[in-house]
Amino acid sequence: IYVLYIMAVIAKLFGFISVQWAYTIIIKLPSIMADIVTSYFIFKIAENKISYKWAAGLSALYAFNPVLILNSTIWGQVDSFFTMLMVGALWLILSGRLEWASVIFCISILMKPQGIIFLPVLFYELIKKKSIREILKCLIYALITAAIVILPFSRDPLWIIKLFLNTASGYKGATINAFNFFALLGANWKDDSINLFIFSYKTWGFIFDVMILAFSGFLYLK
Repeated sequence: IYVLYIMAVIAKLFGFISVQWAYTIIIKLPSIMADIVTSYFIFKIAENKISYKWAAGLSALYAFNPVLILNSTIWGQVDSFFTMLMVGALWLILSGRLEWASVIFCISILMKPQGIIFLPVLFYELIKKKSIREILKCLIYALITAAIVILPFSRDPLWIIKLFLNTASGYKGATINAFNFFALLGANWKDDSINLFIFSYKTWGFIFDVMILAFSGFLYLK
């Protein structure tokens, strides 16, 4: 990635590309590289379960997904980094390096609170291990990581919790521009306090979350 940066700067200096082109390349390259790294993680995870060709096919299926290209290459969003961290953490779990997986999970959650929904995967694996020592080690690694990332930004160590709560309270829609069941019911940006049958959209969301986590935990442990 540093070589590509240098190439973009050199190209600009010699007038091969405009300032706007150089700026665009430098801004979007990290997201594109994150997609490539994620594809590699997918390959490594799949390689242990299926044949080399199928693993390579799955990796390519992710790398050349039109939606992924739209999000990273064209739009220039940073969701690629979040995805890279989550898939990387999964690879570490499957490799038996749970402490480092807890570090990556912590970083990803600090980057985007939505990462919390993937945390049960690590929790299920720790249940499988049936080791208090392993649980404590992961907790210590995560707390140290959180301290290193959070403390330089504020003297109040709880500011990140307040930030997460304020962020969560800012999303009042039943669904927000997502292609899901609520969107099919016409609930895009609809207030989540509105009732759908006997419960509100927000309550249904919690119910579905619990059901999915319970079912996925059952499959994982089984």
